[in-house]
Amino acid sequence: MTLQFPRHGEHTTKHTLLLTHLSVNHPLDPSVFVLTPPADAEQLPEGRFVGGVGGGSSLRTTGEGRQRVGHWRSHNWEGDTLIERSKLTFFDYEITIERRFSLMEDKREMRVQERIENPKGPIEREFTIPLA
Repeated sequence: MTLQFPRHGEHTTKHTLLLTHLSVNHPLDPSVFVLTPPADAEQLPEGRFVGGVGGGSSLRTTGEGRQRVGHWRSHNWEGDTLIERSKLTFFDYEITIERRFSLMEDKREMRVQERIENPKGPIEREFTIPLA
């Protein structure tokens, strides 16, 4: 991921996962994993679930250990709406963003509702993205 900062130039972070052992198609001991779906999850005929939460974060500190730039993001579902929440920290400023993605009835457009909280107050906007 590469970010461009007006006063500090470009900063790139790279995440690497090193796989040291892989086992495929071996039976799984039932005590190793127990599926407990979220209370609002719906079971589909194929046995898959709709619901769940995901997220991630990153930060960069100054030499004194003070946080300079931080980012946290999560997403989850409310019915058929995907909700993405972000919290950004730039030096002493915090910005929170919530985006809601949903399909229009005809499924030919996606509706995006966005709310951004920043030090000067909230910004709200809504738009659609053509899909077909």
